[in-house]
Amino acid sequence: MTDWNALFQPWNGDEGDTHPEREHTSWAHPGWLAWNDHAVEVQVADFLARLSQQSSQGQKEWVAIETGVGQGYVTRRMAKAVHPTEIRGIWTFESNMEWNGRIRQLPFWPNTLQSCIKWERTPTPNQMSEADLVVLDSMDPWRKMEILLWSEVGKKGSLLFVHDTGNIHPPHDGHFTNGFLLQQLGIEGLWLENPRGAFLAQKGKPEPEERFKELWGHTLEQVGAFE
Repeated sequence: MTDWNALFQPWNGDEGDTHPEREHTSWAHPGWLAWNDHAVEVQVADFLARLSQQSSQGQKEWVAIETGVGQGYVTRRMAKAVHPTEIRGIWTFESNMEWNGRIRQLPFWPNTLQSCIKWERTPTPNQMSEADLVVLDSMDPWRKMEILLWSEVGKKGSLLFVHDTGNIHPPHDGHFTNGFLLQQLGIEGLWLENPRGAFLAQKGKPEPEERFKELWGHTLEQVGAFE
């Protein structure tokens, strides 16, 4: 039986202790931290908060999409990083409909007006075409479908972040196949050096703007400080 109270503790303010990512990814640098084997690495969540803040500045119609909400480590940080009256919204999606139904009952949403959990499992073409920042961390096959959708309808200048794209993972691993799909589609961007792998792209550019790349550089500096 699923212990929903335990699973939803992070949403209730108890994110628990972090531990070395090496417990999940054996080759990880000792500076990388994790909450568990499902959520993004701790430093990746903090990077996405900074990316949200940087990309939304001065953009009144700014919209972010996050898929694979789960326990909300990224969601809460993104919501805290942006100003609710100066953006259009953060649209979140959870493909597990049992999770989706329970997440939407949480008090977090009414108190965070710029964030909303959608009924759909995954973004529609219209929703994807309006997003300025797209963060993909959903389960298969949804993540691969979302990568393909952004490649087809993502608007010019929009940012794409895909988690779990592989970092020396074997070919049969889902991480590797996510990265392989990005290569097959010819999406240009920046392969990030986090243990589980990630990819950052900006539509219409061979690499993201320098200001966004610098944010990732700061993340690596923080990790390196644990030498």
